[in-house]
Amino acid sequence: MLDADKTTHAAANFAGILKHNFEYLHCWEIMKDEPKWQDPKPRAFAKSAGGDGFGEDTINLGDDNSSPTGSAEKRPMGRDSAKAAKKKANSSTGSASSLEYASRMQDLSLQKISILQEESVRKNDRFQQLAFIDKKRFEEMRSHNQSLLLIEQEKIQIMREKHDMETRKRRRSKRMKDPWD
Repeated sequence: MLDADKTTHAAANFAGILKHNFEYLHCWEIMKDEPKWQDPKPRAFAKSAGGDGFGEDTINLGDDNSSPTGSAEKRPMGRDSAKAAKKKANSSTGSASSLEYASRMQDLSLQKISILQEESVRKNDRFQQLAFIDKKRFEEMRSHNQSLLLIEQEKIQIMREKHDMETRKRRRSKRMKDPWD
């Protein structure tokens, strides 16, 4: 009997017994060949000699010690044993991955510190440049103010001299007008 015939026959039996169709036939089509759903020991089927229609597929309950025909495949591990194996594997490799993670984090921290130090050096250089520019600007302003002060002093000196000359000139002109006074 082919797999499709067996599936159809099983679906008909299911519908006859439970009075509704098997809803997960699409799942069965995907999973039917998975080792999890295979029999752990292959069963030997024998055709009955009689043609009464009953027992067409019967199981040979003969000697259990007889070796099964074909190679018996080992069933895949179940949920609990898979979890235990995974936990055991994680505990042994977990320390390695933890060390790798810690090493990576330390490298990143060192890189961050290096970047921050470089940035601090750049900021310090920039601050020194700005301080130098401010100092230069201050010196230029001081020099400019000093030269303005000198110009004002010269101006005042010239004005005094001019005033003194005018005063002398007036005195002279006054003497000339009135020489006997």
